[in-house]
Amino acid sequence: MYAMGFSIYRKLAIWFVFISLLSLGLATAIGIPLIGTVVVTILLSLVIAGILARSISAPISELVHTAGAIADGDLTKRVDARRDDEIGELAVAFNRMADVLEENTDAIEEKTVELKRVNAELKELDQLKSEFISIASHELRTPLTTLRGYLELALDGTLGEFTELQTSKLKIMNRNTDRLIGLITDLLNLSDIQSGQLHIVKENSSLIYLVDEAVRLIKPLADSRGHEIVVNVPDNIILSCDLARIAYALRHLLDDSVRFTTEPGTIEITAEYQVGDVHIRVSDTGIGIPESELENIFIPFYELKGSMQHTTGTSGLGLSIVKGIVEAHGGMIWVESEIGAGTVFHIVLPKE
Repeated sequence: MYAMGFSIYRKLAIWFVFISLLSLGLATAIGIPLIGTVVVTILLSLVIAGILARSISAPISELVHTAGAIADGDLTKRVDARRDDEIGELAVAFNRMADVLEENTDAIEEKTVELKRVNAELKELDQLKSEFISIASHELRTPLTTLRGYLELALDGTLGEFTELQTSKLKIMNRNTDRLIGLITDLLNLSDIQSGQLHIVKENSSLIYLVDEAVRLIKPLADSRGHEIVVNVPDNIILSCDLARIAYALRHLLDDSVRFTTEPGTIEITAEYQVGDVHIRVSDTGIGIPESELENIFIPFYELKGSMQHTTGTSGLGLSIVKGIVEAHGGMIWVESEIGAGTVFHIVLPKE
């Protein structure tokens, strides 16, 4: 290794000694004075130096050209590695690196082809799943809606008198029917979002109207748990939005805040104009969400580890639907949270 490493320098030294001796011999033979000997030595040195420089620069130029070809995608290119010096050693190392790069690239291409095939299969399965959910949900919603209608008629006395026990059972059936219809509606909304077919019909509305309506629906649950809902939304904020869908988003965020605040606490909703947009915050003093979970909470059916998600009676679809609704309006949604301190959901919607 070290013997090869100094071969170029050894060659230069040998050539210098050779030129010096040659010059001295020529000068002695033809009677040239010392100054002439020096001049001859310099001229011969320049000629030999040029030859040596070319012998060094040519393989380096080849190396640069080959490296450029490999960078452009031609992984079959190699350099001449037959020299027995540092340049040859560099060429061997370069070719070895190119061999490894070509092997790794081939392996990556094979994996990429396989991943594309698997991804195509998964997309097809996901499409079939979405179609099944959509068809099944449509087929279930009609009979469930009819069932709910008859249950309501029974509960309001239209179908006659029922005993106290019968009425209690009818109320349980009605609540569960409402829950199933809500789940089916969520599934249909999610299917529309995932297929890019969520229909948005915009109208101008005061934001406080939508907030007050959401609070009115959630307040009984909040009161039953000893929570306070605080509203700090100016009367002058006007939104151009799909009223029903934004109302759903607000209602769901408030509902989650109430359900995930285990002790009597505070849920607050605030809003303000922000450079042509409206920034809405829904905050609580609840249990909080681990930082490692924050990026997953908008995934359909995702269940927080160690949470009480399974006890809240929710479908696990709400936040993914809220995100789809917000993004369909050209807005953004994100969350900040601290364990034991609470959670803040941020929604930014364009005013127009």
